[in-house]
Amino acid sequence: MGVAPLAMVLASCGGGVDLTYLGVPSASASVMTSDSMSVKADGASFATISIEVRDNNQNPVRHGGDAVSLSTTRGTLSSILDDNSGVYRATLKSSQTGPSTVSGNIDGQRITTGDVIVTFVP
Repeated sequence: MGVAPLAMVLASCGGGVDLTYLGVPSASASVMTSDSMSVKADGASFATISIEVRDNNQNPVRHGGDAVSLSTTRGTLSSILDDNSGVYRATLKSSQTGPSTVSGNIDGQRITTGDVIVTFVP
């Protein structure tokens, strides 16, 4: 069993100490969403899939660099964009109609808060 790193930032603030907790990413607390649940199956229209990385206390993790991966049962996923904010994005498009289930992983652990289903329509 590995040991998870814990990081805290200390900064002087008007005579006191300001503690900011930098959470450890948790696949069981992170959330995956789509900006659209229905997309035209024309091979060009797309849905944007977003993964918000959270820690075990449901706090957003406001840094990038995590190993995030996605898979789909239909269509094509773009490369994942990491903008170093703790939110990762990819686009999904298809020329075949039907539902597409997108699942994700963070640092090798499956996101367990739910897959995203996007339906491609004629």
